[in-house]
Amino acid sequence: MPLFYQRDSNDLPTGWISLMKSATRILCPLFNTNRMALSHAERFYLPCHEKWSELASEEMMRAKLLARWKAVVKSTWHEVRVHDVRVTDGAALQVGSNLEVSAKVSLGALQPNDVAVEVYCGPLDAHGNITNGRAVGMKWSKGEGNGARLFTGAVSCANSGGNGFAVRVVPSHEDYGHCHEPGLVAWK
Repeated sequence: MPLFYQRDSNDLPTGWISLMKSATRILCPLFNTNRMALSHAERFYLPCHEKWSELASEEMMRAKLLARWKAVVKSTWHEVRVHDVRVTDGAALQVGSNLEVSAKVSLGALQPNDVAVEVYCGPLDAHGNITNGRAVGMKWSKGEGNGARLFTGAVSCANSGGNGFAVRVVPSHEDYGHCHEPGLVAWK
């Protein structure tokens, strides 16, 4: 800041101008619109175009199947419930060990391959909320009767201190853009 306010006889902040020219010379090769456009093309536009090409093939057959699947998921999501979450003895956990988690999940008319069941875990803040959380997938283990399915998974205990978890269910389909797109999540 002081460099900007130190002016020469022409009322120019020459020290600040020199600093900005130096920063521009150093940063432009690393941070510029060419790099950004290439990054966006590789990470977003090209994969999106490839997905569109797949969905549009065979007279939009995959797109039509995806639309039907989305309609079924949206109309039956109210039946999805997470019950009876169980874990290994938390008192014995140490950094580097695994927390084994199982949950019974009622899917209603949906099948296990229509959803992703996940352990959402991370450090807890002062209010008991998970911060910097990550999702760890659970696998369908077996049917449990009454339409419930058993899912199991393991979370690596990477940090000491207060950590928490919740089990969540989100829609999952190979042609789906993102699991949070429709806003359908079941938590426990």
